[in-house]
Amino acid sequence: MKPIFTIIILFYFSFSFSQNILIEYNLTVNSNQKALSYSKDYTLLINNNKSLFYNGNNDINKLNDIRYMEKKFKAGDVSIIKIDDYHYGYDKKDAFYKDYIKDTLLYNEVLSTKKRILGEKINLFKWELQSESDTLILGFKCQKAITKFRGRNYVAYFSNEIAHYGGPWKFDGLPGIILSVKSTDDYFIIEPKKIILNKKNNFLNPYSKATVYSWLDFRNQYIALFKKQLKRAKASSEPGETGSIKISDRIEDLKIPEMKY
Repeated sequence: MKPIFTIIILFYFSFSFSQNILIEYNLTVNSNQKALSYSKDYTLLINNNKSLFYNGNNDINKLNDIRYMEKKFKAGDVSIIKIDDYHYGYDKKDAFYKDYIKDTLLYNEVLSTKKRILGEKINLFKWELQSESDTLILGFKCQKAITKFRGRNYVAYFSNEIAHYGGPWKFDGLPGIILSVKSTDDYFIIEPKKIILNKKNNFLNPYSKATVYSWLDFRNQYIALFKKQLKRAKASSEPGETGSIKISDRIEDLKIPEMKY
């Protein structure tokens, strides 16, 4: 019985390792359409067995106010903005909430002009650790790992000198906190700007009262939406003409590289 008891204690310790971490990141998306490219600042908070990755530098104290959290990230609150004469986009606040005890990842997406709160497991990635020499990032030794996820290849650097888990966006599942991630096609880049340890950062689940959809449900709804758009495009095209909608900018989330008619 003693070995089993020891394993249980070690498992619990790995998840209850007391820590308060704040990391400021820059997230860059290099779209195929230049007007849709952007660079935004995000903050990652880790407090024991949960984390929150969100855009904007808001007062951390407000993250303890559930009314503020629900209003900030609530479903249905989407603004359409004009980027240029040919492109429109959505203005929304992003928040990726992870509960490591429940193995739950919650985040918000947009379908047409409506938000959807999606839920997935935390460990979505199959990583391959690289044996090359350590890389130094903001003073912390990091190890390299690679993975392929829903159509894209990624290179990440993680450090076990800060924490034994965690990372920005959906990235997680390495034996250390992920500090840097880059897709090999340079479409998606996340780089750390500042790391602050032992900073009080209590926060609440912004989606505690939301209806949660699965990623597969959202993907199917997205496909149905694009099929309607393709049907309209086909109806207005010349007889025998063919066409397609390419979704190369979002294949890492939707796993739909192209739809044709």
